[in-house]
Amino acid sequence: MDKFNWKFTIRYNILVLKIGGLWPKGNEVYKFNFYTLYSIVAINLFINGHNFFQTANIFFVYTDLTALSALIFITITDLLASIKACYFVINVGILKNLMVTLDGQLFQPKTSAQRNLVQPNLKSWKIAFVSFWTPALATLISWSVFPIMDGSFREYRLPFSAWYPYNTKVSPHYEITYIYQVLSIWFLALSNVNMDTLIAALMMYVGTQCDILSDDVKNLGSGGVSEFNTNLLNCMNHHRNILSFAENCNKFFDKIALGQFFTSSLSLALAAFRLTVVESLSIEFYSLLFYVFSMTVQIFLYCWFGNEVEIKPEGDTYQFNLYFLFLLISVVLFRYPQNICQIIVLFYTSDITVPGAIIFVILSDLIAVVKMHLVVANIKMLKKLRGAIDSEDLQPQNQAEERAVTDGIDFWRKSFYFFLSAGISTLFFWGTFPILDGGYKEYKRPFIVWYPYDFKKSPYYELTYMHQMISIIFIANLNMSVDSFASALLSFIAAQCEILSDKLKNLHQETDARRAFVGCIKHHLQIIRYADDKSKFLDLVVFLQFVPSSVSFGLTLFQLSTVVPFTGQFYWFLTYGIAVTLQIFMYWWFGNQVELKILQTGWSYFALLPTINTS
Repeated sequence: MDKFNWKFTIRYNILVLKIGGLWPKGNEVYKFNFYTLYSIVAINLFINGHNFFQTANIFFVYTDLTALSALIFITITDLLASIKACYFVINVGILKNLMVTLDGQLFQPKTSAQRNLVQPNLKSWKIAFVSFWTPALATLISWSVFPIMDGSFREYRLPFSAWYPYNTKVSPHYEITYIYQVLSIWFLALSNVNMDTLIAALMMYVGTQCDILSDDVKNLGSGGVSEFNTNLLNCMNHHRNILSFAENCNKFFDKIALGQFFTSSLSLALAAFRLTVVESLSIEFYSLLFYVFSMTVQIFLYCWFGNEVEIKPEGDTYQFNLYFLFLLISVVLFRYPQNICQIIVLFYTSDITVPGAIIFVILSDLIAVVKMHLVVANIKMLKKLRGAIDSEDLQPQNQAEERAVTDGIDFWRKSFYFFLSAGISTLFFWGTFPILDGGYKEYKRPFIVWYPYDFKKSPYYELTYMHQMISIIFIANLNMSVDSFASALLSFIAAQCEILSDKLKNLHQETDARRAFVGCIKHHLQIIRYADDKSKFLDLVVFLQFVPSSVSFGLTLFQLSTVVPFTGQFYWFLTYGIAVTLQIFMYWWFGNQVELKILQTGWSYFALLPTINTS
C-alpha cells in the first residue's frame, strides 16, 4: 500500500507559511542562508514594523475613546500575530519534528478501511480552513479599499490609524504609506490565519491517530491468536507515541492558545462596540462585520478541534461537516436572534399590553433553545437510546408480544399526528394572521420583536416577515421533535414492560423455566438501565416544560378573552392553546403509562409465586 501523505491536506497552508518566512525548506530549521535573511526582513518590516507604528499611535489618541477603540482592537490582534510569529520561529524545530513523526510508519493508516476512517477528519479541517479564509479575505479586501470606497482618501485617510515620523498627508508619502499598510496587513493576516489553521491541523492529526488506534484495538484478534500479542504491543507503542505527539503539540501552541482566547475575546467586544458607532451598511461597517466573523471562526477552530481530541474515544458526536454547518447557521440566524430580539422588546416598550401578548411565546421559544442545548450536549446518549430500540434483546419474540405492544405504539402515533397537526395549524395562523386581518398594510408582523432598523418600509418589512416565519418554523420544529421523541422513549419503556409482563405470565409454559426466568431478570435490568439513561436527558426537559407551558396556557386563555372572536389573531391563540395542551398531555399520558406498566410487571412477578412454590 502506498504511503499516506499527511502533509498533502495542509499543502496550501505550508505554502503560505513559506511565503511568510515561517517555514524553512523541507524538515530543516532556520540556518544562515538566504531564506533566513528573507524571513528576518519580511517579519520585521511587515509584521513588527506595522505593529510598532500602530502601537505608538495609542499614546497620541488614548484620550479619545472612539479613536482608541478603533485602533486598539486591531492592534492587539496584530501584536498577538507578532508573538505567534516569534513562537513559530523559536519552536520551528519542534514543529518539524512533529511533521517527521507524522510521516513515520507507526502513524500510517494500515488498511484501506483506516484510510476511509480518517477522511472525515481531513475534510472537517478543509471546511474549517475555507470557512476561516473566506471572512478573513473579505475583511482584508474591505480594509484595503474602504478609504477609496467612501471617498475619504481625498482627505488622505489611511486604512489604519498609525503614527509615522513624517507627514502622511502629502504625496507621495500618502501613497507609499497606503501601499505599505495594505502589504503589511495582508502579510500579517495571512500568516496569522495559516498559523491558526496549522495549529488546528495538529489537533486534527491527534484525533485521526486516536481513530486509527481505536480501529486497531477493535481488530486485535483479526490476525489470530498468534498475532494478538504482537498487535497489542503495537497498539501500546502507538498509544505512547500519540501521547508524546500531543504533548509536543502542547509545548508548541499552549501559550499561543491562551493568548488567542484573551485577545480574540477583547477584540470581539471592541469590534462589536465599533459596529454601534459607525454608519450602518457603510464599507467600514462591513469590514467590522467581516472582522467579527473572522474572530469568531478563529476562536471556534481552537474550541472545536481541541474538543475533538478530548471526545474522540467517545465517538457518535457531531462532526464538522455540512450538517453541522447547517446546524450552526440555523442557530445563529434563526434561533438565537428571534429569542434575543423578543426579550429586548420587553425593555423598550411602554405599552403594558405588550408583555402579556408576547411573554408566553418568549417562554416557549426559550424552552426550545434549552431543549436544543440538551439535545446537543446529550447526543451520544440519545443515539444510544435510539439504537437500543432496534437491538435484538428488546424485540418482541412472538406474535403475542407484538400484539401486546401494538396498542401503545398506535396510540403514540395518533398522539404524534394530533400534536403535529396542532403545531402546523398554529404556524399557519401565526404566519398569515397579519394578512388575513389586513395588518400587513400597517406593517404588522407575526410577532412583536425589536429590531435595530426601521422595518416599516420595503424591503425591510418583507425580509423581517420572512425571517420571523423561518425562525418560528425552526423553533417549533425543534420543540415538537424533542417532545414527540421524549414521549416515544416513554412509550418504548412501557412497551418493554408489557413484553416482560407477557413473558412472566407465560413462564410456566417454557420447557426450561429456570433459564427463561433468568432471561426475564436480564430483560428487566435492561429496561431499568434504559429508563435511567432516559431520565438523565428527560428529567430536566420535563421539569422545564411544565412550568412555562402552564404559564403560557394561562396567558393564552387570557388573550383569547381580549381579542375579537373568529379573527386571524383569535385562531392564532386558539391553535397555540391546543398545541400546548397536547404538548403537556403527551408527557402526562405516556409518563403515566410507564408507571402503570411497571406496576403490572410487579404483579406479574407476584403471579409467579405459586409456580415457584410448586417447583
